[in-house]
Amino acid sequence: MTWSEKAAILLEMIAQLQQRGSWCGHTHMQKAVYFLQELFGNFLGYRYVLYMYGPYSFDLVTDLLRLRADYLVGLDYKVPGYGPGMVITEFGQRLRQRLKRVVERHRPVIEFVAQCLAAKNVAELERLATALYVTRTCAESTSLEQRAEKLVELKPRLTVEDALKALREVDDLLAKSKAIK
Repeated sequence: MTWSEKAAILLEMIAQLQQRGSWCGHTHMQKAVYFLQELFGNFLGYRYVLYMYGPYSFDLVTDLLRLRADYLVGLDYKVPGYGPGMVITEFGQRLRQRLKRVVERHRPVIEFVAQCLAAKNVAELERLATALYVTRTCAESTSLEQRAEKLVELKPRLTVEDALKALREVDDLLAKSKAIK
């Protein structure tokens, strides 16, 4: 995949998240791209590691900075004391339009992820993404309760009830994503 194609897909994710009410900050993009790749294949090629606030891609950070450096996105400081949201510039809109075929090919999966995650706050995103990470790294025979124990071990501030809730939501998203593939 070329840089322009990857940029167009990232721009589409920003647009879809914003259409659904997200201010589209760094955390939303990190977790949305993680879900996109885990649910629909790693077609963007980002490597994720479990980091302080859940799955994190240093490669994606570099590409998000490149979007800014290429004047495809700008930053909007909407709420004092919080990080900025990303906004697509005129150049970014032109790139999305020029690569419309690439964007259209991936639009259903991008829309699905945006619909699922746009309204989530940072704590919810961390919990869900880490629940997906645990689910993906455990054997298929691992029970829900065992996965919850692992999730609480990784995120000690979570209660078992919160872990179970996040894992059930992830299981539901995994099941629903199969209909989109």
